[in-house]
Amino acid sequence: MQQGLEEAVFRNIAAVQEMASITRSSFGPNGLNKLVVNQLNKLFMTADAGTILKELEIQHPAARIILQAAQQQDAEMGDGTNYVVLLSASLLERARNLLKMGLKPAVVSEGFLIGAAKVKEILEELAIAGAEDNLAKIVKTVLMAKQYGVEDRLSELVLTACRMVGEDKRIDDQTERQQLVNPDNIRCVKILGGSLGDSLVVQGVVLNRLPESARKDWSDGRCKIAVYTCPVDIAQTETKGTVLFNTASEMLAFSRGEEDLIEERIRAIKEAGVRVIVTNEKFGEVALHFINKFDLIAVKVSSKFDIQRICKATGAPTLLNFVVPSNDDMCGWCDSLQVREFGSDRCLLIRNESARIASIILRGATLTVMNDYERAIDDAINVIRVLGKQDERCVAGAGACEAELARAMLDFAGNTPGLVQYPLRAISEAFEAIPGALAANAGYDRTDAVARLSAAHANGLNKNHGIAIDGNVKDPVVDALANGILDSFAVKQRAIGLAFEAAQTVLMVDQIIMSKPAGGPTPRAPQSQDPEN
Repeated sequence: MQQGLEEAVFRNIAAVQEMASITRSSFGPNGLNKLVVNQLNKLFMTADAGTILKELEIQHPAARIILQAAQQQDAEMGDGTNYVVLLSASLLERARNLLKMGLKPAVVSEGFLIGAAKVKEILEELAIAGAEDNLAKIVKTVLMAKQYGVEDRLSELVLTACRMVGEDKRIDDQTERQQLVNPDNIRCVKILGGSLGDSLVVQGVVLNRLPESARKDWSDGRCKIAVYTCPVDIAQTETKGTVLFNTASEMLAFSRGEEDLIEERIRAIKEAGVRVIVTNEKFGEVALHFINKFDLIAVKVSSKFDIQRICKATGAPTLLNFVVPSNDDMCGWCDSLQVREFGSDRCLLIRNESARIASIILRGATLTVMNDYERAIDDAINVIRVLGKQDERCVAGAGACEAELARAMLDFAGNTPGLVQYPLRAISEAFEAIPGALAANAGYDRTDAVARLSAAHANGLNKNHGIAIDGNVKDPVVDALANGILDSFAVKQRAIGLAFEAAQTVLMVDQIIMSKPAGGPTPRAPQSQDPEN
């Protein structure tokens, strides 16, 4: 019978193992999708571990520690959430075996701490420079893990959009080849119908609504745009008043004065060179009449985020009042406005070749599929951001990096005296769980595939050998570098660090204390009265 410390730690590890078993079958290119229905009856079909665990609402405190580590990985790097969950669960599984052997949690935790430092050192030796030349391969590897089979088309869309919004990184007044990418400048617009092959990238903004005016598009050269955050209508007075009309002519003269005022203002806007008026408020009927009269384009945008994207794409500031732009600094520019029909939907495309804004128009049969495409694209864009901003190095993928780490940690454990060598050997075994999951999901025998991979890495010469993605080949071991399977070094390093920290945290918990509301017993509910009494 387990008591005290053993029981508490084993229960926590069991909870983490249960959570990891949910996402293990979704790991890698051959991973399976999960069909998740959350408490709001919203449907999710995805292999993204972050989305799966978030929608499941994990409640166990120990499992939530691992979940928080995975969410931190997703927030910082945008990829590697499932990697954190699987590695931390594998570390805790090996730690449980050591605890059953009689080792104390403090000894196991110390071994994990020493091992984490050694793993970081070995990982630096495995890093491959020149990720800029391998950028397309890294992006394809990220997308392959989420959307196997359509990674070529998705990587083409992602790379095209990133080239549009990328800004050259400068160090000591010298422009480098690597570019900085802001993921906020790339947005996916999902339109039902068609297939992924019909998707395209637009340098500018795409709106799912048509202009309010009679004229819908502009293709006569560059066009000046004015953006307002107020109604384009007759100004309303701040206080209420009463106007008495004695005759019909007085009433007509009163309304005519307001019409003349709005006509004069719209005429002045046109004379200032403005051809497009954008607002997130309403267009008055009188104002819209004169906009059509002067052949202007009126665009109503309901979302403030779309207003911000239009301002960023055109360089236009937001005008708080309906005034005439007095200079070019109060306006923006675009190359063209175009209305395009996609299936049964019609969209407005505001293009600007000089803008650092891109929109990816995604086509698909169902909204669920397109949402999963969007999640994969978001992960790939964030990895490109990490490559440009933090570290541009990469490592061999397909489990090759983990197999080499397992071999190196086993050698390191053999040269380490004392009880610490047992946790170090456990770390070596834990890293073998990553290629093991890849092999199992690809249809190989897990034990045979890991044994073959370990034999290939045994002499330390085949450091780039990993598990084959295609499960139809007889030999599961292939050269990941030669096949273009590469992972970001920074993403891998951060995921391993978070997995070790989360595993150590769970390992050192000996008791879970749940607070309860203070006070006496719950008062009885009022009883219904008997009508006869």
